[in-house]
Amino acid sequence: WAGWGGGGFMADILGYLFQWTQSEAAEAVFCEEVEEDRRVDWPAELCSRVPALRLALAEAAAAHDLGQHAGRLSGPFLLKCLWQHKGDIERSAAVALAFLRFRLSTEWELEISVGQVEPYALKCGMHWLLRDCHGRAVLVFNPHCLDQAQCSVARYQHMGMYLMEQATNCPEVQRRGVALIFDCRQMPLSLLYQFTLEDVQRGTRMWQGAFPCRVRQIYILGLSRATGNIVRSTLFFFTSSKMRSRVVMVPTPEALAALLGEDFLPTVLGGQLKDFDWERQMQEHIRDGKPLI
Repeated sequence: WAGWGGGGFMADILGYLFQWTQSEAAEAVFCEEVEEDRRVDWPAELCSRVPALRLALAEAAAAHDLGQHAGRLSGPFLLKCLWQHKGDIERSAAVALAFLRFRLSTEWELEISVGQVEPYALKCGMHWLLRDCHGRAVLVFNPHCLDQAQCSVARYQHMGMYLMEQATNCPEVQRRGVALIFDCRQMPLSLLYQFTLEDVQRGTRMWQGAFPCRVRQIYILGLSRATGNIVRSTLFFFTSSKMRSRVVMVPTPEALAALLGEDFLPTVLGGQLKDFDWERQMQEHIRDGKPLI
């Protein structure tokens, strides 16, 4: 599937679906009725399990000759792993180890700071980070903004991971999860041929059981009928029926806004969030440390 040219696009989708496979058994109850946006504290019960997780991770890392790196993972990151798997030490250690192996293999930072992200990638609009009416974080992909003359696919992926780290720093997002939007309305067909096999593999490995988050839904907006059929066929062969049911093909922005809340999406996505300005939001985040969501 990686050879037909759309591998880079499908790598992101399949990577997130593989992430569901890792967390399916550990999903918390998802509340449809959401109170006002608020942030919650990390549960004391999970905090008490961090030392045991550190020990399990150290043992697992030593078996892969990574013992010297295990202690570099922060307490908040280990809490994310525990939250994803409802305190299960073995599962949490597996995610932490996969994360460690991936970050070391790509020479990416274990905790990405805003100063380490390519500035163009942050501001160009390739990704947006929003919230929806269900209290979930929403990561928007705008593939038409990808310009390899400015920076590589790897740097865009690095930037997307930074945004996801920022989103999951909020325990409320850990509880309610993440939704993804792929806006394909302006995606040129030539873009499908710009991804190398290495880009595809990286895009899958960065999510495949290697990052602690719960992806609740993937919305694909504006695919042509032909491309939509290719996506459906790929999903049919590589995912279960349960996971396929979570991928929603959305025909119009208005239909998307009806699902996620008009007041939470910018006008370009069918919403009524008229003051949305991603570049200004990023400038404030970089300059003042203002939270993204």
